[in-house]
Amino acid sequence: MPMWGDPDHDWKGIDDACSIIERRLRFWRVPVYQVKEKFGSVRVYCSLGWSSLHDICYPGHACSRFPGWLWRLDCSWTGNSNTVTGWLWRQTILRLSVWLHKKAYRSAYKKAVRRHPDLAQYILEDADFSDLLVGIVPVDKCKHESEWLVHNADSGVTVKCAICGRERNNSR
Repeated sequence: MPMWGDPDHDWKGIDDACSIIERRLRFWRVPVYQVKEKFGSVRVYCSLGWSSLHDICYPGHACSRFPGWLWRLDCSWTGNSNTVTGWLWRQTILRLSVWLHKKAYRSAYKKAVRRHPDLAQYILEDADFSDLLVGIVPVDKCKHESEWLVHNADSGVTVKCAICGRERNNSR
């Protein structure tokens, strides 16, 4: 882990990766709360899915930007799962938006890793939804040899990278 101010670490590249991910997620209306560099790696704090009409209009805003009457209407229609409109919201809009945001999340990280393949470890290691990012790093680009997890199998030993998901079979 690089220390802050370490001259050997590509801080500008990390900052650029943060910007790439943030712009891409905001384009797809993903509620992004914070993007930053922390301990030399990319940190993106966001949620997947629109839980209300306010999330579609103002993604990432914690406080209401709606007038009071519209905010109360939004909360009563989408926030209450006991109502028909709340149930319909969760069955249609929420499910569709979670699916869309998962695709956008993976696409944003993939674009950042393509732009900075040498920083793939620092871009991917602290992702909130790391299960969505398995396999982003091409097989020939994986440099996380310290992160390999060994699984015993009947035909040999299967080794898998915890960061990018690359697998290789070490048959005996």
